[in-house]
Amino acid sequence: MQETHADGLVLALLLVGMLTCSISIQSVRGANVEDISPLPTVRIEPENVTVKKGAIFTVSIIIEDIPADPGMVGVQFWMSWDPTVLHALNMTEVMFHNVTPQSEWDNIWGIRCEINNTAGYAQYAYTWQDGVRAKDGGYSPIFGNHTLATVTFEAMEVGSTTLHLSSLLVGYYTWYDFQPHVLTCSSDYHGSSPLLPSLIMDARVTVLSALREDINGDGVVDLFDALLFAQHFGSKQGETTWDPSLDMNGDGEIDIFDLIIVAHNYGNNV
Repeated sequence: MQETHADGLVLALLLVGMLTCSISIQSVRGANVEDISPLPTVRIEPENVTVKKGAIFTVSIIIEDIPADPGMVGVQFWMSWDPTVLHALNMTEVMFHNVTPQSEWDNIWGIRCEINNTAGYAQYAYTWQDGVRAKDGGYSPIFGNHTLATVTFEAMEVGSTTLHLSSLLVGYYTWYDFQPHVLTCSSDYHGSSPLLPSLIMDARVTVLSALREDINGDGVVDLFDALLFAQHFGSKQGETTWDPSLDMNGDGEIDIFDLIIVAHNYGNNV
């Protein structure tokens, strides 16, 4: 299913020149890697996220080092995750709305901006409806470093998951004939052009227990938490062994009163 959608997005992005300029596209060429350096890098920021169950947090998908020549006119990606751990609340397009004057926002073509929490993925594919208008307006092509989109998540269950980027395709135009070309892509793109894949960096999300007494964050207050607590028992604020997360009653000392709170919640789980 994912591959079918991705192929559809690739086709839509590559045909935009034909749709806007009525040009018969005979083939889609790839950029010569020797002629374009460096190739763009796509990454997720932050690359490591640790949150409590129930927390809401946002990550950004960043593209860096887009060469000014030839620049970029369209991009797509998939981002996937474990849907039992995370639930995506929304995805916001950033780059095209930042570089395009607000009076020209009607020219932005959101081919796909979709979240599927059942399967655990988000799809992003954007370009302009009229490439000539974008060029004449001075906001195309795009180059340099930009935030492609932001995605807001809710941490649903204790565990960890990778935010994985795939089906990446970055496109550009040759302005003399408005034929679309592939600037760079991810290694899972099965086009005919011999392209080096872009450098893609995934992110890791760890969801810890929402119970404060669950010291090791495994979802249950048990013997392992008691053993960790014992290592800091008797320490006071300012000492090297002090850990504020173990001061359950906030009195500046890890003592019997904190131990009573841990013991009271012994056996509880999220």
